[in-house]
Amino acid sequence: MATMKEIVDMETDSAKGDYIFNERYDSYMYRKSKERSEEKERETYYYRAKEILEECISLMERKSNDYQGGSVQDKDYYPHGWLSFDTMLTTKILRFRSVMEQEGKVNFDSAEDCLKDLINYSARCIVWLERNKK
Repeated sequence: MATMKEIVDMETDSAKGDYIFNERYDSYMYRKSKERSEEKERETYYYRAKEILEECISLMERKSNDYQGGSVQDKDYYPHGWLSFDTMLTTKILRFRSVMEQEGKVNFDSAEDCLKDLINYSARCIVWLERNKK
């Protein structure tokens, strides 16, 4: 974090265009540092991974509406406790393997779909584990 003197100096120098305010980090940074930072961001997986997790949340919400209807309740999907999750996760891993071995030449699920389902089933399993601690 920049000191007050550094900020004043930066604001003075910013008229020359050497410093810019970076809203993401709520601080001033040297223009060339911003360029290097943006280049580094493109090289990292973090921001794309975060977007994928947001896509998983959206998918879970949409599927939840389909699966939670009528007399069926959440607990009905897990009649064998943690073994129900073991079966679901294993099935998704096998589906992922099948898609990859077919080099994506499948009619429905893509490898990405399988992995997003794995993420969501894993999250549901964590909730189940939290609720069933002994």
